[in-house]
Amino acid sequence: MDIIMCDVPQLASPLDVTRIGGKALHLFKLIEHGFPVPAFFSLTVEHAKEIELEQERILAAFDALNSPRVAVRSSGVDEDNAQASYAGMFETCLNVSRDTLIASIHKIFESKDTERVEGYRAEKAPQHSHPSSMGIVVQCLVNSDVSGVALTQFNTPADGAGLFAVIETCWGLGETLVQGLDTPERYIIDRRRLKGDGNDGAAIQRNLGNQLTMQVVAPKHGGHPVVNVPVPVHMRLRRRLSTQQVSMVTLMACSIEEKLFGGEPADIEFALANDVLFILQARRLASRGTPA
Repeated sequence: MDIIMCDVPQLASPLDVTRIGGKALHLFKLIEHGFPVPAFFSLTVEHAKEIELEQERILAAFDALNSPRVAVRSSGVDEDNAQASYAGMFETCLNVSRDTLIASIHKIFESKDTERVEGYRAEKAPQHSHPSSMGIVVQCLVNSDVSGVALTQFNTPADGAGLFAVIETCWGLGETLVQGLDTPERYIIDRRRLKGDGNDGAAIQRNLGNQLTMQVVAPKHGGHPVVNVPVPVHMRLRRRLSTQQVSMVTLMACSIEEKLFGGEPADIEFALANDVLFILQARRLASRGTPA
């Protein structure tokens, strides 16, 4: 097992998707290009027994992050590619402490062999007939006020491809958005008219969401690291992103699209905490999306 920290000197060594998986590789590339990514480390895992043998090194890497809570995510070799993203197929553990880190890593690793994953693989990626190697990403947890997904290109009925971007947002952590538990707030952005000068209102169309519950970090969890709570009434109709924030997210997402994916459509997950923007992950889209 290799444990690879995200600090810049390590980026000089070659990183390969077959070693660390798609999600981790994209995170390293984001850091290399200067995008705001929460600190993390990557595990290359071939067998579950390696996790037990390397507990001390894993916990030392956790301590080096200097964060009391982390998010633990999969980074499969076949994950986050244009043909099969495996989005939502593997487990994700949020608000993980030092004491629960090893168990969480096991949980992520074991999720690669479920019937649901096998069915997805058979449908989307039949060429990968055997379970892929599974890497793990351990990343400082962002206790987000707003979470979102940005699609850098999508089709509209009346316009050509690649002219618009879309952002969907929710209050709190992003799992309610990823799992489709509530109707998100949506911003449709005309990329041709976006300047980022604070006067982009005309380039942005906002569609109200209907979010009734939000997922938040449990301050003292007893086996429940995140909890769903009602969205306060005064927040339900309030904008989750200002015009300036929509512009900032869109311009950064388009920059990621260009620098990481050569201008191909991209899917970016982000979080805002105390008005600071973090990029949590990025992947290439199989095709330009079409808004529902």
